[in-house]
Amino acid sequence: DPDPWEGAVKSGILQRKRENHGPFGQAWHKDSRFMCWIVPAGGVFKLRPAQHKDGRVVVSGIEEVLDLREWELSPKDNGAKFVLTPEASPGSSRISLRGSSVEETEGWVAALSVYCAG
Repeated sequence: DPDPWEGAVKSGILQRKRENHGPFGQAWHKDSRFMCWIVPAGGVFKLRPAQHKDGRVVVSGIEEVLDLREWELSPKDNGAKFVLTPEASPGSSRISLRGSSVEETEGWVAALSVYCAG
C-alpha cells in the first residue's frame, strides 16, 4: 500500500506543541511528532501522530484534516515555528508546529502560505 502522503505538495514530520501541558509538562515534548502533508487538491493539510520505526515512518491515531483556506498562518520566533489559527474563531484551537531546523520550518511556511487564508 502506498503511503497516504505520496503525491503531496510537501510532507514530513513536524513537532506539535501541546497547548494544555500543565505547569510541569513540556510544551514541546519529544513524543509529539506528527506526519504532516499538504494535499494539492483543495489545499488540505493533514496531520497524524507518527514515529520512526525500522527506517520508515509509522502513523497511528486519528488523522486531522484542515481546509487551509479557513486557517491563518503566522510564522513565530524568527521562523523557528509557525501557528495555524482558525480564521472563523481565532480564540479557539490553534495548532503550533515546528520543524527540526529553521530552514525546514521556513519551507513549510512557504508551502502552506500558498493555500492559507491569512
